[in-house]
Amino acid sequence: MRLLVLTTSYPLTPESVSGIFVKRLLLGFPDDVECQVLTPYDPCASVIYSDKKNIRINTFRYAPGFLSNLAHRPGGIPVALKQNRFFYLVVPFFLLTMLVATFRHARKVDVIHANWAISGAIAGFAGWITGTPVVTTLRGSDIPQGKARFFSGWLLLKTLSLSTRVVTVSEAFAQKMKQEFPCFADKIMMIENGVGDEFLSIAATRITPGKVINLLSIGSLIPRKGMLHILEALAGLAKEHPFILRLAGDGPLREQLEKKARELGIEKQVEFLGSVDAEKIPALLKQAHVFVLASHWEGRPNAVLEAMAAGLPVIASDIDGVNELVVEGQTGLLFRDGDSDALRECIERIMADPAQAAVYGQAGSLRIAEKGLQWRNTAQRYMQLYRTCSAVETGKKG
Repeated sequence: MRLLVLTTSYPLTPESVSGIFVKRLLLGFPDDVECQVLTPYDPCASVIYSDKKNIRINTFRYAPGFLSNLAHRPGGIPVALKQNRFFYLVVPFFLLTMLVATFRHARKVDVIHANWAISGAIAGFAGWITGTPVVTTLRGSDIPQGKARFFSGWLLLKTLSLSTRVVTVSEAFAQKMKQEFPCFADKIMMIENGVGDEFLSIAATRITPGKVINLLSIGSLIPRKGMLHILEALAGLAKEHPFILRLAGDGPLREQLEKKARELGIEKQVEFLGSVDAEKIPALLKQAHVFVLASHWEGRPNAVLEAMAAGLPVIASDIDGVNELVVEGQTGLLFRDGDSDALRECIERIMADPAQAAVYGQAGSLRIAEKGLQWRNTAQRYMQLYRTCSAVETGKKG
């Protein structure tokens, strides 16, 4: 099987976490699968690193070095465009060079796997010209929101019409897509992301926390991740329940969040870790006692999957995708999206009853294991889908 993976985010260096879940999927494929990764050039990656011989990474240049910051940053392309509107001028060159590079590689592979809608539309067009089947995976940032809803909807329509199959990472997103685009319902399916075995092994080593509760949240410091609500929820709690909050991730809101922590008087309890290497995440989860997610929307966050696998009780906003994983009162607690007071109540409940928190954590790890949410199983489902799509396209040509 020769596979072209088109993605706007991919770890080009060992310490990068850009599109890390794409890399983890590829690492789950058999060694006889030839993977060609096509991703935008990153001026910060002076030396490109690949973990396996059967995974070759190719980058395409779309602008001079100092303007090549549209991808591979926290929050991806949508956040880059909001931060600097000048990047809108770069978008046409980005799309054109991506299309040319995709077309060049598409003629040499059996299947194209595109990640996110923007890649799906480009891959779909190249696949239509070359007769190469296209599988597109849609994620949280592809969910139409706010002012960009019209463009996002149009992009999804093009992706659906040009892709052979479209995969979502949550059942809620799949159902929403089928409702909004009923004529393409037969193309849409759900394949769950997974976790590595190293996360499941952490659960068995957990011990009861001491006096200080270690809270952890992992994610880009961007508006949709809702980090501000976590800080607001913790204001004034330190006197009754000593805690440390670690925020693993970076992004444009870091200075604002640091200032907010000072204003709330919790700057000594909050540690901004910045971008953390993927290999160090298991250690962070092992040290933590509670995982908190306050996102306003997600596809199906891998951070929650990994936290549950590691035996952590999870406190999360009650949003689509997340509430498929976190079962209220069984594997953790859910709170109304954007409600800092409700989040505070959840945190206080967990802090007041460590024994019950441990029960939530162990139940979450068991749930991940029983559902088989491991990368090797995810990879098997994608391999089966690739073969099906390739056989269908071969049948058309025959």
